[in-house]
Order: sequence, then structure tokens, then C-alpha cells
Amino acid sequence: MNTSQTNLILPEKIKKIGLRKAVDNHCRDCIYDEQEIGTWRAQVELCTAIDCDLFLFRPLPIKKKA
Repeated sequence: MNTSQTNLILPEKIKKIGLRKAVDNHCRDCIYDEQEIGTWRAQVELCTAIDCDLFLFRPLPIKKKA
């Protein structure tokens, strides 16, 4: 998915599922590859698409507390 498609997320859709979930879904659909190593969050953390409007808001892996 390219950045021009980011603008296709409709406000009504975001209101229904929530902003965090909408961003998570976008990033998962964009970069996650089941054939690659790591969870979808780990793969998204390694994303290099800095021109993406959602780059700064991408989900990062949840760190376990010691």
C-alpha cells in the first residue's frame, strides 16, 4: 500500500473502529509478511517508509516488564 492510499481512510471508519486500531490495521496491511521472521509489530517497527503520513504513529512491539 502506498502513501496516497493513506488518505482513503474515511473519518467515519475511524470513528467506528478507533484511531489506534485504524493505524494498526493500516500498518499491518502495508508491511506485514507472514513468510518473514517476527510478529507484525516487530516488522512494523523496522518500517523505513518515512514518507508515510502514519510513520510516527506506527505501532511498536509491546515491551514486557521485568
